[in-house]
Amino acid sequence: MRTTTEPVRVLHVDDEPDFADLAATFLEREDERFEIETATSAAEGVDRLAGGDFDCVVSDYDMPGRNGIEFLEEVRAEHPDLPFILFTGKGSEEVASDAISAGVTDYLQKESGTDQYQLLAKRIRDAIEHRYAKTNYREIFEKTPDGIVVHDPEDGSFTDMNAQFAEMFGYDRAELMDAGFEAIHLDEEPYTLERARRLVEEAADEEPQTFEWCNVTKEGECFWVEVHLTLTQLHGQNRVLAVVRDISDRKERERRFEAVFNNTYTFIGLLEPDGTVVEANETALSFVGADRADVLGKPLWETAWVDASEEAKATVREGVTTARTGEFFRDEIRVRGSEEDALIDFSIRPVFDDRGEVTLLVPEGREITDRKEQARKRRQIIDRVTDAIVEVDADWRFRLVNDQAEELYGMEADDLLGEDFWTVFSEAIDTRFEDVFRTVMETRESDSLVEYFPGLDGWFDVQVYPEGDGGLAFYFQEITERREQSRELEQTRALLDHTEQIADVGGWEIDPEAEDVFWTDHLFEILGVAYEDEPPLEEALDVYLEADRSRVEDAIETAQRRGEPFDVDARFRRPDGEVRWLQIKGEPVVEGGSVVALRGAVQDVTARKERERKLERTEARFRALAENFPNGGVHYFDEDLRYRHVAGAGFDAVDIVPADLEGNTIYEVEAYPPAVIETLESVMEATLDGEHEVTELRFEDQTFELRTVPIRDTEPGVRGGFFITQNITDRRRREAALENQNERLERLAKIISHDLRNPLNVAQGHLELAMEESHNGRLDKAAEALDRSQTLIDDLLAFVRSDEQVGEIEPVDLSEFARTCFRSIQTGDATLTARTDQTVRADRTLLQQLLENLYRNAIEHNDEDIAVTVGSLSDGFYVADTGTGIPEDICERVFEIGYSTADRGTGFGLNIVHQIADAHGWEIELTESAAGGARIEITGVEGASTTE
Repeated sequence: MRTTTEPVRVLHVDDEPDFADLAATFLEREDERFEIETATSAAEGVDRLAGGDFDCVVSDYDMPGRNGIEFLEEVRAEHPDLPFILFTGKGSEEVASDAISAGVTDYLQKESGTDQYQLLAKRIRDAIEHRYAKTNYREIFEKTPDGIVVHDPEDGSFTDMNAQFAEMFGYDRAELMDAGFEAIHLDEEPYTLERARRLVEEAADEEPQTFEWCNVTKEGECFWVEVHLTLTQLHGQNRVLAVVRDISDRKERERRFEAVFNNTYTFIGLLEPDGTVVEANETALSFVGADRADVLGKPLWETAWVDASEEAKATVREGVTTARTGEFFRDEIRVRGSEEDALIDFSIRPVFDDRGEVTLLVPEGREITDRKEQARKRRQIIDRVTDAIVEVDADWRFRLVNDQAEELYGMEADDLLGEDFWTVFSEAIDTRFEDVFRTVMETRESDSLVEYFPGLDGWFDVQVYPEGDGGLAFYFQEITERREQSRELEQTRALLDHTEQIADVGGWEIDPEAEDVFWTDHLFEILGVAYEDEPPLEEALDVYLEADRSRVEDAIETAQRRGEPFDVDARFRRPDGEVRWLQIKGEPVVEGGSVVALRGAVQDVTARKERERKLERTEARFRALAENFPNGGVHYFDEDLRYRHVAGAGFDAVDIVPADLEGNTIYEVEAYPPAVIETLESVMEATLDGEHEVTELRFEDQTFELRTVPIRDTEPGVRGGFFITQNITDRRRREAALENQNERLERLAKIISHDLRNPLNVAQGHLELAMEESHNGRLDKAAEALDRSQTLIDDLLAFVRSDEQVGEIEPVDLSEFARTCFRSIQTGDATLTARTDQTVRADRTLLQQLLENLYRNAIEHNDEDIAVTVGSLSDGFYVADTGTGIPEDICERVFEIGYSTADRGTGFGLNIVHQIADAHGWEIELTESAAGGARIEITGVEGASTTE
């Protein structure tokens, strides 16, 4: 947070110089901290920003060249967080909307009078304070009532947490940090450690995650939390921030509410698993005329509802015993009411916790005395109807089955009544029957359908009507025979039409009773025969080779006997001696349960057979390749994009195995999302066109490199292809992380070398001029502060660039180079002695940074008349001083970034030295010099061959 005495630098851009100067005067009068600089165009404003460190920008909208929005966009490109206030006389919703879209901080319209400057000053202060408040992470971290924990996105481990988070789990903060991520997780489905880590990774890679989770305390108790994960940057590193809130009480309330109020029976309550009454609704209490206190805490069979009837008490006991084992119980019992007894439909449902244990029982019931009498009369009417009729109640349990339905189902009504409809007719689940029936149950609007039902092997016309008490009535008519006749006629017509339209297909028909044969003209052409009339059946079958003839004969015989279609391949010999393959398809025509005709088509498939034979040989070769390929998965596919063989390595990283792929096209692999199918389709089709493709494929959370190769046989054209997949997930993650790091370092280097150094240079120049005009102690202090800032910038820039790779290695005369570096810094009364005649091989620029930082470190931490020595070692060199030395207790810390014991120190110098040494592959060690000062030894230096 900024202090109240720090100056606030504001850049005001307005093409009216007089107005800009006037605004500056009033703003500085409103707040003595304000220092206002003005510019008369957006271009000048950009230049000012590049040369100065401003806390806020105020800009007009309507200016020549670039307007205020265009200026804002340019500022945002370089200063995304810098407060920017549009202060304009051209106010409109369009301008305000564009400004907000461009990232404006505030929008203020110019008014007449001087009060507007007071408002503008307030807006400037608010914008600047808001900017600094956003960085107050630690204050929020510790004061929020929620638990907050910071995860490493790589493995989910804790890197920080507040005390509130640790207390949720019964730990103190240090204890839970030591216990780690695994200590608070059940590691049971579905709340596994693997899934928890995956959620952290998804929050880092994709988008924020919000979910409910079951955690475990230090005492081993499970409790519910709501977790919100979001990616953030802390101390320059990607971290996943988790805000965690205990919702155990809410989950318990929701569970009870769901158990008590979301059921449909009139009487409802809650029981402990042993039958003790926990809760009862008002309807149940008013029916018996009891208060809640009269029944709570008692076994249900001892309450006023059933204690007068031994039969009812026994039924209730049986229900409790059944339900607490996890089974649903239902029966009819007679209960005592405040006015008269009643027959009720009684049930008990078990309620399970998250581990599958019964924790509550829900008794339900409603009066059915009148309904029973109505049902008896209604049954008499229904029995006179010819349709099969079935009724179910609101819970899908049979309550009426007429004689026709008994006959249709082949079941007795007594065996169906009270049974669950979906259990009896499980074949209807996930069919159109279920869709229509459940829709009518929900909407209470009648509907109908005509559909085939496999459970009864027939077609049915079904009318569905809602009943007034929440149930349904079904009226069935079987239409199988009528439907079959219609379907057969349509198939026959379609088959004949198809045969006539396809030029290379011949049609045929056989009369089984007369054994007459009909061939189309094109079938004669395919066979190459010229009969004046169609041959009899036996002679017609003689066209096939003897080895294949029996296969065709058996297919025809089976079709005649069973009414089943067939599809067989067989060879025949043309009159010129050529042997070719035919595909013969047949479809029986059934009337009255008997086959009255066989109709079909014949097609020459010789070319296809040859391709299949060649593909089989090719497939055998590639099976051998796939099964012995060690560095990835090999996928062999055909012209239909169907996997013929899949093997190799790399499948353990994804939830798929070769068996899931083989025999399926890419469209039939359930695990493939649309994006994967689209990519595979593109590269596989390109491969079938003869192209060699290389692409990347993202599947689940893995990245694969995919290389394709077309497969050709002896004939022109491609007959299939294969592709090799190699998992490159880790490589891509490393590349992305390195690229992000390099981009951040480049941006930081730019800010350090340009945006910070330039305004300081300007300030230093003006300060020197001011000191020439009027010298006083305050200016000296300002000069010292600017010198300190310049040193800090130099060190920051050196620190950022010290992580760069070593450039050109060249021989360097260490003695002369050490003196040159010493002369390039402000040394005061310090002296340098170079006791070396070495020539070392190093990056000259980085070596200069190393020596200058060692010199500055010696001078800053000691008196200015210190003596510095550069000397030789057997495999390196050293830099020693005559100062006070470095205390032993901080020797391990001096190379840490930001650590300094000098008032003017920046804490970067020795860390930069260490990084430069590491970049060269050198070793660095801190010891004591002969004079009691510090001595830094650099060893492992190439080219160092002399001794001190």
